[in-house]
Formats: sequence, C-alpha cells, structure tokens
Amino acid sequence: MDSCSYTKIRPNDDVDSSVVYTGKAVGLVYPSTAPAAAKKKKVKRSRSCCKTCLWVTLVLFGLVVGLTICAGVKVYMLMAGVVQQYTVVGPMADMPDAVLVPEEDLTVLKDQAVLFLDTIQAGGSAPPPNDVTVTETNLNGLASASDFLRGKAYAWLQRNEVTVDLSLPTDGLPGGKGRYLVAKNGLTWDPESSELRTYTTVRLEDDGEAVIYDATFHLGRTTNGDDRWNLNLVNLQYPPMDWTAPRDFIDEDSNLLDLLYDADCSSLDDNDGGDYMEACEHSRNALHGLTNIFLNEEEIVFQAGSNDNQAQHRVLVEAVKVLSNKPDWKIQLARYLVGF
Repeated sequence: MDSCSYTKIRPNDDVDSSVVYTGKAVGLVYPSTAPAAAKKKKVKRSRSCCKTCLWVTLVLFGLVVGLTICAGVKVYMLMAGVVQQYTVVGPMADMPDAVLVPEEDLTVLKDQAVLFLDTIQAGGSAPPPNDVTVTETNLNGLASASDFLRGKAYAWLQRNEVTVDLSLPTDGLPGGKGRYLVAKNGLTWDPESSELRTYTTVRLEDDGEAVIYDATFHLGRTTNGDDRWNLNLVNLQYPPMDWTAPRDFIDEDSNLLDLLYDADCSSLDDNDGGDYMEACEHSRNALHGLTNIFLNEEEIVFQAGSNDNQAQHRVLVEAVKVLSNKPDWKIQLARYLVGF
C-alpha cells in the first residue's frame, strides 16, 4: 500500500459517533469545534442582553429619582416662599401671658362637657342636659395646659364674636427657622341676618395684614319639618390663590350639613371602619340635640334639648297665664293637659 494514501477508520461502538474524524495521516483524528463555538456565542449574546436590560433599568431608575428630587426641591422652594411671605421674625409682642387655671376646675369643665354630649347621645325620653358654660378664663386655661399652645394662643370672647390670637413657631417648616406665624382667627355671628363669618388674617413683615381666607355662611333651622340645622354658603374667598367660590354653587343654596345628616353611617361598620361609624353617628346626634349656642361676653353657652319639648313648654306657660285668671283654673288646666 502506498504510504501517501489515506486510510479511513470507521468508528466502532466504543467511539462517539458524533465526532467527525479527519486527517491526512494514518491514525490522526481531529474532533470538530463548531458546536462548542455556537454555544459560547449564545452565552455571550445572553450576557450582552442582560447587561443592556440592566443599563436600561438603571437609566430609568435614575430618571425617576432625578425627577422626584427636582419635584421635591421645587415643592420645598414653593413652601419656603409661602412661609417667608406669611411669617415674621419674632413672636407676637403683645401676646397676653398664659392663664393658669387649677387642674380641678378644668377637670370639672371636661366632665360637664362629657356628660352633656353623653346625654345628647342617649336621646329618647332622657331629660335635656344642663347647659354647659365655657368661660374665657377656662378656655385660655385649657390652652395653657397644652405644652404646644402655652403662651402661643389666647382667646377673646365678646358678644357674638370669638377671636383667637396665635403666635406659633415655624421652625419645622421649609424656610421657617427662627420665624413665627402671627395670626388671628375670628368668628362673628349676626343675629339679625343669621350669618356666621369665619376668617383668618396673618401679620406681615411690614406690620401689615394679609387675609388667608374669609367665609360667610347662613345658619338656621330648616322649615320643612325635619328640624335640621341648615348651613348655606354665602361667600368664600381664598386670596393667596386669588380664588372665590363659584357663584353657581352659591346660588344652589345647598345645605352643607346634609352630607352628614344623610350619610349612611352603617356602611362604615367593618373591621377597619367601626370608629368612623361611631364618629358619624355621634356627630349626627350632636347636631340633632344641640339647640343653641350663645356667644356672650367672656363666655360661650351650649344648650341642648328637644325643640318639640321647648315648644310644648312655651304653650303650657301661656296656658297657665290665661287660665290662672279664672276661678276654676285648676280644673280647666287639667282638661287642657289631657287634651294636650
């Protein structure tokens, strides 16, 4: 046999049949590397794809973080500007001293208020609770008992008017370090027009004043037999944003308290809303039970009772006056009461 001729060797059962044998000399075999190269290229491509996805994710995350930081800085700057605009350096100079009231006196006042509200909640045939009177001294004593409000708030009670002076530090607000919110909250009642006005003004750096909001409501009782408090918006202004309540909404003359009167409190009776249901029912009962609030000189008087009982009481008094002038007035009064 010619030594330069090729020899073909067949793979037997002990040799991997997937290997391709090539060569020019006898007994030389060379396995092909094509499958391994394809596998290596596939792994490299997969790593490149993951790397691209990672970079895209990092870029998107960076954009979100950047936009959030920019928005936060913008909001901070806006809030700082508002704080700087409506606050002053230093507290109110003419703020009255804190009023110290014995703790037992404040406890008595709190107990009276709790009993007043509990009696209203009881409703039914329970007699109306005694009036609760909150004096100017006691009101300021409650403020002085608070660590936050002591020496920073003072209430003035005049006839048909309540004014609260505030001098609150704004160190915790953006741009508020070393500055104070010097404000006046007011509430006035006009018995002739049945209008209730609330407003807030703040002192500015130039010793001027700025109105934060000013709202006027008409307050009365409904006349359709359901005996509800009726609160209608007359005017509402918010000067910081140059906003005024739309005339269309005011002309609707809607009762703003209907939202509470008509609320389905039972819908809040679930695992997370039980407290809300109770608050809803208590607020509604308080509105039904509260009959009058008197803003007197240096005191506020809260009065509760059934309007029907009060009306019957007035009729009974008038009947006694008329029948007492007759000889048999006791018998006639008894007959009247039976018919009544």
